[in-house]
Amino acid sequence: MFDSIFELIRKGEVVIFCGAGTSISAGYPSGAQLAKAIHSNFSDEEKKLIADNLTLAELSEQYVNLKLGKRNALNRILKDIFEKTPGIEGIHHQLVQIPQIKTIITTNYDDLFERAYGNSANVIRSSEDVAYLDSKKVEIFKIHGDFTKIDNILITRSDYTRFFDSSNEELIWTLVKERMATKNVLFMGYNLEDINIESLFRKVSDSLGSHSRECFLLSPNLDSLKVSTLTRQGIQYINTTAELFFVGLVENIKNNITEDFKNQMVDADTFRKVLKNYDLSPTLNAVEDKFILGSVDPTNANPTGEITFNIDPKNSWAIEKLLNIFNQDDIAEVKLEQDAFLNCTLTLNGVKFHSEEGDKFVLMPAPFLSESIDITFGNGNEYPEMPVEVFKTKEHIIFVLKLNTLSFQIKIKPEIFSDPSGLNFKLSVRRDSGYKKAGEEIPSYSFLFDFATTGKIDIFHPGFGKLSYGMMLTETLEKEAEKHLFYFKAIKSVEKYFGVRFGEIKKITQDDYNVLLNMYTLATEGEIINVSKEGFAFSYTDYQKVLLFIEQLKSKKDSNLCNQSDTFESVGLHGVKLALGYRNTQLLQPYVENEQDILDQKTNTILIKSRSNSQRITFNKDKTLPDQTG
Repeated sequence: MFDSIFELIRKGEVVIFCGAGTSISAGYPSGAQLAKAIHSNFSDEEKKLIADNLTLAELSEQYVNLKLGKRNALNRILKDIFEKTPGIEGIHHQLVQIPQIKTIITTNYDDLFERAYGNSANVIRSSEDVAYLDSKKVEIFKIHGDFTKIDNILITRSDYTRFFDSSNEELIWTLVKERMATKNVLFMGYNLEDINIESLFRKVSDSLGSHSRECFLLSPNLDSLKVSTLTRQGIQYINTTAELFFVGLVENIKNNITEDFKNQMVDADTFRKVLKNYDLSPTLNAVEDKFILGSVDPTNANPTGEITFNIDPKNSWAIEKLLNIFNQDDIAEVKLEQDAFLNCTLTLNGVKFHSEEGDKFVLMPAPFLSESIDITFGNGNEYPEMPVEVFKTKEHIIFVLKLNTLSFQIKIKPEIFSDPSGLNFKLSVRRDSGYKKAGEEIPSYSFLFDFATTGKIDIFHPGFGKLSYGMMLTETLEKEAEKHLFYFKAIKSVEKYFGVRFGEIKKITQDDYNVLLNMYTLATEGEIINVSKEGFAFSYTDYQKVLLFIEQLKSKKDSNLCNQSDTFESVGLHGVKLALGYRNTQLLQPYVENEQDILDQKTNTILIKSRSNSQRITFNKDKTLPDQTG
């Protein structure tokens, strides 16, 4: 019914023009009611002179004339009426929740808009305020003034005549006309009971002329004559109350805000403000010349959500897994690629999000309990404040403990609470992402190692107290934990030795393991013992010196022979460059492999190898050979 005006508002293309009707619920009078209230404050003699059926402007004009042009008495009456504490401020606070509305024009004297918007609005009461406009704030034009400058209030017929005099036009009215010429206008809080309001509409229409865009009037149950008057003035009539209109508008915004942002109908700042109204915090990613929605996180403690989607019948496995969750048979998450589901819509805290191309869909059950527990193992190692989520299936209670990137799922029968001695559990371990820093991974695998090897666990629960269980030792988990513990502790040793820091490890390959093993040996032993059949080969010209060298090697069986490279070496590990130095390769227990060929003078190359096929490798920061034995 209101789709057209709703879309214009969502695009930020509507100026709101508010009359007295928007303040009635707060306890302030309409125009006609204000005229009667002023008349009721007259003395009996004044009531005889001024009729009570006049318009507000005419009644105020005659009263000021009666006071010889002085407005003090009228101002006192107005202040008594408008400076009381307001009641309900519904419409004004609803407008604050719609950041697409950038400009509000009002003929009201009260301060309800100032109360609602606080410091996030510019209030323009006269031409002097125009110089202080802030483009980041909502504009509130109070074209009839207010009590901050009470002598400037427009209320008498003369006031209106002066304000609308085209030969002496105010800057504020020029600015109002510019806003109304470039935007569509929604009038609310007017029912055309006052001839001055009709004059205002006519003045707006005449001022804008052919430059005007669409104008709407929101008011319930106007008679056909008034509707015809609006039509002649080019104003479209919306027959409803402001309360019902805004209920529909807010719902329309929540249903369309993500699509509006995607289609660049609203900017990133407006998008964030709308989501903030519903306790949602979006993450936006810059792609080329625009922002796209990356993720959304609720900021309230108990967010509400609903997902609707269709699954292709061909994906029977997905249907089966989902049914397992819904029937409380399993808590395993279900991951679906986009081609497996159709028409997926997520509603989070009332805001609707639609699936995009390339989206993945993950569904998992919610725990019935989330809290922290303390755990102590049989070896005395303690793990305080461990977050745990508790799930229920038809046959089991499942505890999910998370420690950094590892999730530990313990599945037990409910009867264990009545008979702890019969603990029968199934433990599964899952990695939620790639490896993090070594310092973060060590506690995770220490916990896994303790779980697999100690045979006893004490759980301290804030509600149940201490729960003690005996556990079967798990060799498979022990080996898995031991392997990872060695790796990450070795990383810390290498960091200390080389004076470096590794970031997130992410993944570990066999090549990584081989490099780390050598670097760890170098860090802890100062050398690397390498098993290799390779040796040294040298050319010679002095036959006698070679024979002497061969005899020396034979006479000292524990001697070593060293060769230093000419290249300063380094090695990469998990994205970090480790500076090694100049390689020194020492052959342990060296011997001449081609001794007979040398004695027979068949070659001028000497081949030297290790009897134990062993090399000692060290590194120097400069090109100084280490001491050699022999």
